[in-house]
Amino acid sequence: MKPACLRATTPASQPVRLLTALLIALLSAGLFPGMSAADAAGAGTDLDRLAGRDRIETAVNISRGVFPDGASTAVLARADAYPDALAGGPLAAALEGPILLTARGGLSAQAAAELRRLAPTRVILLGGYSALAASMEEQVRAQGVAQVTRVAGADRYETAAGVARAVASRGTVSAVYLTEGAHPDPRRGWADAVSVSALASHKRQPILLVGQRLPEPTRLLLSELRPGKATVVGGEASVPADVLQAVASLGISVTRISGPDRYATSAAVADRALSEGMEPSRVWLATGRNYPDALTAGPAAARSGSLLLLVDGRSYDPTRNGLAWLSDKLLTVEQVRLVGGHAAITGDVQVQLAQKLRKGPKAPQPTPTTEPSPAPAPAPEPSPSPQPSPGLKVGPQTETCSGVRVAPGNDLHALLAGHPEGTTFCFQPGEYRLAAALRPKSGQRLIGSPGAVLNGSKLVTNVVRDGTRWVIPNQTQQLWAPGECHPDYPLCAPPDQVFIDSVSLRPVATLAALRPGTFFFDYGADKIFLADDPTIRQLEVSAGPSAAVAGHHRQQWPSPVSDYVEVANFIVEKFASPGQWGAIDSFHAAGWLVRNNEVRLNHAVGIRLGSDGRIASGVARGNHAHHNGQLGVGSGTSLGALIEGNLVEHNNTAGFHPGWEAGGIKVGATRNMTIRNNVVHNNFGAGIWSDVDNVNLLVEGNTVTDNPSAGIWHEISWDAVIRNNYVARNGGYHPWAYGAGIQVAISSNVEVYGNTVEDNFNDITVIQQNRGGLALGKWESRNVIVRDNTIKTKGGYTGAAQDVGDPNWYDTHNIRFQGNHYIIGTNPKPFHWKDARRTPAEWRAFGNDSLGVFQ
Repeated sequence: MKPACLRATTPASQPVRLLTALLIALLSAGLFPGMSAADAAGAGTDLDRLAGRDRIETAVNISRGVFPDGASTAVLARADAYPDALAGGPLAAALEGPILLTARGGLSAQAAAELRRLAPTRVILLGGYSALAASMEEQVRAQGVAQVTRVAGADRYETAAGVARAVASRGTVSAVYLTEGAHPDPRRGWADAVSVSALASHKRQPILLVGQRLPEPTRLLLSELRPGKATVVGGEASVPADVLQAVASLGISVTRISGPDRYATSAAVADRALSEGMEPSRVWLATGRNYPDALTAGPAAARSGSLLLLVDGRSYDPTRNGLAWLSDKLLTVEQVRLVGGHAAITGDVQVQLAQKLRKGPKAPQPTPTTEPSPAPAPAPEPSPSPQPSPGLKVGPQTETCSGVRVAPGNDLHALLAGHPEGTTFCFQPGEYRLAAALRPKSGQRLIGSPGAVLNGSKLVTNVVRDGTRWVIPNQTQQLWAPGECHPDYPLCAPPDQVFIDSVSLRPVATLAALRPGTFFFDYGADKIFLADDPTIRQLEVSAGPSAAVAGHHRQQWPSPVSDYVEVANFIVEKFASPGQWGAIDSFHAAGWLVRNNEVRLNHAVGIRLGSDGRIASGVARGNHAHHNGQLGVGSGTSLGALIEGNLVEHNNTAGFHPGWEAGGIKVGATRNMTIRNNVVHNNFGAGIWSDVDNVNLLVEGNTVTDNPSAGIWHEISWDAVIRNNYVARNGGYHPWAYGAGIQVAISSNVEVYGNTVEDNFNDITVIQQNRGGLALGKWESRNVIVRDNTIKTKGGYTGAAQDVGDPNWYDTHNIRFQGNHYIIGTNPKPFHWKDARRTPAEWRAFGNDSLGVFQ
């Protein structure tokens, strides 16, 4: 079982070298829906993402990003089947409008809202009544659309021919593209068509569908249009040579673009696009594992002259997916847009890609070592159902700043001290190295431009060769170091960090243990030893404990603290923050606003809020907290704090013990806190953890996935609502009833409802243990209701468990499960009650879920 953790203050987790303004502009781009803001000076490679919670919302966000001022025409296609929409890209491009997706039986709410925003005078429906219901015309007209027409045929080939005629009506068709139109395997039959969609849309040339033979509707259309040439996209397994011969017999010149797989074919199409005049400076990337994102991206990419490339978004491996083509073109690429959420193209791929686009040293890789790594295992294959990917816009943003201009090289401490409370400081792009934390006055605002970096490390140039090793002399920094470590990472607590080209090296305990990728700090001799040659690379050693602090930590700064400070739009990296301490730290202060920062590579906590119980603890909003050593975001002894709309991923890289205090977001001793609309994934520990004496907590609208401890964990606390979260693939690190998607442990007066919980180690659990108590009363699980959730079990269980020797607890403490929808699969005993695993029949016999749904 999980070890007891009884701390009253529990604050709130690889990449990248010293970043110039070019790289900062790239990494600062928004990760989710919306257009990214370029660096103020226009330098650097622009990287952003257009995504939504599902394919329909992704299409809407693409439309919003590319047609911010509306469009006169829109094309509407079915969301759950691709054939009719495959040929729609060139038509949408010719009509200068987006492709939107909707459910077959009725107009989806997101698509309806986007039609109202676009305010088109015309909407074209793709496909017959079996594709889009007969009532769709009226539903579209109800959005204020004057003209609704439908392009349809008896089958997909005839529909594609009809779309081609509509394209031809807008201008001369001198060429067409032929792609595989159907295949028994649903993973086939679409990839080549979407690969060519941006090129076809750019050229305003139709995409026609063929089978193992030339379909009659396609042959008639070719005879009618008489294009001078046809390009077949895909290998002979997709479009046989007989089809090419049949097309050539019509007097049409035929060529083929293909590769050994869909990614190579997509790259070959990109090469053809370059040869036909498209620019290599702008590239859109979409997953090659499913069609919806790429389907709507093709014409949108073409509108900006961008190429569309299919990639395997699960890993950055140019040897086996479409990123190989991009790697060869890095020097010419200026803008990259990712289409789809992190289930389609992961955050790891994004970070790796950002490093490559920097046109500098390679992206950091995990430190080579024979020791066990505490990093979570790679995420499993995406589930068949679409994963939510809420539309966040995180990290530094471009905004107007009016105040005192700050430039690299200025004395920041003197500037802040020399201006009164309430002053706004406008930081220009560049790097600001801090050996000591900034302490703003109350009300001061620190506003960065994209490209402003607060860096807690110092550059090292005095390296001495010592046989096969290198030595950094005169290293006297040795900061306070609390923390309990994972057994495989016994040196997690000391905050000293060493970076070679922004790759964090791992500490070892003895000089004999020194290996490439590690360092040994001889504290007695004030020397750091390296096995890697740093002489032609950038070498940094962490020095400053924090970027900005409220003014109180372990008596290091006297009171009073600084209240109502704002810190925004910075990259904050490489600070030697001790355990439980934030790189941005407002502990004991009121009203801090920490927003739109990228906080990474710091030793302990990325962002920490706290007010010592004073009113208006603070807000952390729109930040990207990743690859920090302990936690992404935390809060302790706070009142009314808000953690909202942040991306928190891949934290606890130093290897703190997940049962102590590590992972994504952790809070303790809070009152009236809200944790809302965050995306929290792949942190080594719990995703969202409220531990010890939290009262009146709201956790809602978060997406929490792939954390090896619990997804959402409410522990030894009171009065919480956990609702409307998406929680998937968490747990496994802690045994017994722990490791659940959502777990309520030794806590009273808790409601858990409206959540989607799927494929976790355990599902939703309520746990009773003896942990003592505080002034508010004894810690125990009492009055916990779990209702109206959708629960897909992986093989664990939903239910309650106790280890206090009180089998009557299940009946006496008002623990209730009501109205939940269970997707059980083959799990024979997916429930736990009365100290044993239970079948669905036994579960209901105990009075649970009498109105539940068991699937």
